[in-house]
Amino acid sequence: SFGACIAFFDIITLLRTRLNSRDVPFHEWLYTCSQFSVWVTILVLSRCETGLDVLYSGILCSWWILKVLFLIPRLQIVFSSHEVIRWIMEICGVMTEIMFGILINVTRIKVASYRSSPMADPLLPYQHEVDEAPSSDSGILRNIWNLMTFETIDPVMQNGVKKQLDFEDLLQLPLDMDPSSCHNLLLQKWDSQKIDNFSHPSLFKAIFSAYGWPYFRIGLLKVLNDCLGFAGPLLLNKLIRFLQKGSTDVDGYVLAISLGLVSVLKSFLDTQYSFRLAQLRLKLRSSIMTIIYRKCLCVSLAERSKFSEGEIQTFMSVDADRIVNLCNSAHDMWSLPFQIGVALYLLYRQVQFAFISGVAITILLIPVNKWIANLIANATKNMMEQKDERIRKTAELLTYIRTLKMYGWELIFSSWLMKTRSSEVKYLSVFTCLALFNNLISPLNSFPWVINGLIDAAISSRRLNKYLSCYESDMGNGNNSSTIFYDENCDFKETDVFIRDASCTWSSYDEKEFDLVLEHVNLCVPKGSMIVIIGEVGSGKSSLLNMVLGETRLVGGSVCMTGTKAYVPQ
Repeated sequence: SFGACIAFFDIITLLRTRLNSRDVPFHEWLYTCSQFSVWVTILVLSRCETGLDVLYSGILCSWWILKVLFLIPRLQIVFSSHEVIRWIMEICGVMTEIMFGILINVTRIKVASYRSSPMADPLLPYQHEVDEAPSSDSGILRNIWNLMTFETIDPVMQNGVKKQLDFEDLLQLPLDMDPSSCHNLLLQKWDSQKIDNFSHPSLFKAIFSAYGWPYFRIGLLKVLNDCLGFAGPLLLNKLIRFLQKGSTDVDGYVLAISLGLVSVLKSFLDTQYSFRLAQLRLKLRSSIMTIIYRKCLCVSLAERSKFSEGEIQTFMSVDADRIVNLCNSAHDMWSLPFQIGVALYLLYRQVQFAFISGVAITILLIPVNKWIANLIANATKNMMEQKDERIRKTAELLTYIRTLKMYGWELIFSSWLMKTRSSEVKYLSVFTCLALFNNLISPLNSFPWVINGLIDAAISSRRLNKYLSCYESDMGNGNNSSTIFYDENCDFKETDVFIRDASCTWSSYDEKEFDLVLEHVNLCVPKGSMIVIIGEVGSGKSSLLNMVLGETRLVGGSVCMTGTKAYVPQ
């Protein structure tokens, strides 16, 4: 509708030119009228379901991207004519076509992924599901109007006004945002990383491979949003110059309307960017948390001993959040210098060489930002260590809280815990130095936080790389059978557990030196037997059971087990 209004205004402009006894070339009439016809056709197709397949055609979607390139010569001619109305209208028209091209391509990709990647068969027949749940695909925005206004959420908000919402009132979660789908996507890329780079797999590369292209598409919205942010001051400058001339022409109305339309369009872009980025952040958070949880189930006790319970809890909460915050920091990393550079250039156009003072301030702040970033990195590393220690001690206190209350040790252990908390808070004081930037403009004020986010994400990524690279037990993956070994004194077909010359240790697989806890163990347990293991404290009874379960590191020999297993600890 916005594009149709612009094209209609172009027709009025051509009529006004013709009424002023000036000739209008035929190609101008043809171009403007065809533009108006195309936008009206698109408006009609977007409001009916049958026309959506036409709009989502791959050829048309590619054409909307290429058409912008073909408009570059026309823009050069319009700019050289120095006509304000034509300049403003061409800019608005090109921006509208760029936005429509991006949105129609994004919508086509979403609809294609929705139709081609079902995760499971529906529980109800399709026709029955359509009759009783007409909003089953409401998470897929069907047209441009829904993309820009989020019209599909209106029924939920109306129900929320009338009553308290239930699960049945909420919109169905899109399939690409389902936690299992996100987990499978990132796990596949992480497994590829471990195959390609076995010694040093990179979680960053796996995340980029899984979500890099959607993140790049979101960056296009960020580029357009930043560019429109500078269109407002430029239009305001032209409006002020127009008022100084005191003309009675309609150019002033065009400039004022364009200034308002730019603000509205920028708000639309900002909302779309924030919404798409929030969706991507939610997918990334689900992927990281589920892959860490899966790792907890797959690693053996020997490998898990390298990490405390507090560290693993921190992985799933703090470290996952900091890697997710990379979504904001990465775009801000290029957006803020871009805004600063364009702002300084526009200042140069306005005040000539007086803008050098702004450049000097920017250059002087670079080493300051570097110094602050180093302080933040050291403080973050120390704070994370103290946080792990505090969580570990808190977990121990909660585990033995009955014993503490029985002996009246609450105050003693509370002071012990508060001492650890004080050590953690001590490193938080470094972040107060960032208050020095409050008197600067927004990009310069945000830049240290962007660096902080990147540093936090890098530190958390290294921590998660170390944890996710741990050796996984085959039995932890659900594989209960190994290579079958036969012994002349034991019939394997009638055996549940078969151990031959096995030696194990509690050390992890990356440790070169280790102490054996069990050596040269031979055991054959027939099917249907009830076995009781008797021995002194520390003789290795629990270690033997953990060796059968695959929780220890097997140094030599073999352990075979058939069927399923169940372990109920004391």
